[in-house]
Amino acid sequence: MTKVCHIISGHDTNDIRVFQKECVSLAKEGYDVTLLCSDAKGDREINGVKISSIAKNPKSRLSRFLFSTKSFYKKAKQIDAEIYHIHEPFLLGVGKKLKKKGKKVIFDSHEDYPSFLLEKEYIPKIFRKIVSRHYEKKERKIVSRFDAAVGVTPNLVNRLKQFQSNTVLLTNYPILINNLPDPQLDKKQIVFAGQIERVWKVDNVIKAINGIDEVNFEIRTRSFDASYFKDLQTLPGWKKVNFAENATHDEVMQLLSESYCGIAIIDYCRNMGGKDGTLGCNKLFEYMMAGIPVLCTDFKLWQNLIDEYKCGICVDPNDVEAIKQALEFLFENKELAIEMGMNGRRAVREKYNWDIEKIKLLDLYKNLA
Repeated sequence: MTKVCHIISGHDTNDIRVFQKECVSLAKEGYDVTLLCSDAKGDREINGVKISSIAKNPKSRLSRFLFSTKSFYKKAKQIDAEIYHIHEPFLLGVGKKLKKKGKKVIFDSHEDYPSFLLEKEYIPKIFRKIVSRHYEKKERKIVSRFDAAVGVTPNLVNRLKQFQSNTVLLTNYPILINNLPDPQLDKKQIVFAGQIERVWKVDNVIKAINGIDEVNFEIRTRSFDASYFKDLQTLPGWKKVNFAENATHDEVMQLLSESYCGIAIIDYCRNMGGKDGTLGCNKLFEYMMAGIPVLCTDFKLWQNLIDEYKCGICVDPNDVEAIKQALEFLFENKELAIEMGMNGRRAVREKYNWDIEKIKLLDLYKNLA
């Protein structure tokens, strides 16, 4: 069996994209798969995937960068895989060293990092352009010497192909679940499942629902920006919010089936091209799979999807009144909302699911092995 090793640091060990989709799919195909992480929980095996961890469990971005790189490289060498799959920007140096040892290396870019660094509030604004340019230069130099790259959106893949010709588009389509119940849309409950950061315009959704009677907003997250979260709690509409952390994927899917509409409203990220840019948004397709209509940003790519399958409404993420009107329209037109939800579910079953998407991952590994 070809031995492969996926390496993560900031991601959860059970991350849907890395572990549940990529690692498990490769293991089922007959690869000897190890996931190298930093949870400091020791070695074990889950769903055919070996989990290995460095001894340290760095809590901050800075500590991951400064103190764990050597540990990752040392452990990766011990695993002695033939193919290494790097999932985080700060691990590029580890991949570079492994490549020098004759290993095959893939960089999996979950975001367009040069653009996202320009948006990240944990970097002082005065330094963001410098950090972004430095990273982009480093990424080009290192990834061009790797054996392949993976991108999550068409725009990102086109950028990566400028310096790594063997780049594959691997989108965040959901793992297909066929036995989900049909939503009833009996109550005005909307839901957002994901990171609470300023770029996700949760504040505008809360402002919008403040003017709508008998609506509640369910928010589930694994991480949040503390400053932004504090700002959200000061909004008058916060009284209509039910917030919870660390819900399991099964709990989230159950919540979706009990909701009326899924929210995927994110700012344009102007450094990514405004409406022309887009993101690999797993939650969008999970809302569709759950059979509920989606209310999302009017990115051109998303707008085309919504128009083709008639499964929701796209809005300007910064237009609170447009968000309010879209929600009111859905609430006032229940039969149409149910039809939208079923259209979205059909789209996922026919096209936008991991069973179809994983073929590209398996082909990439077959070619490298």
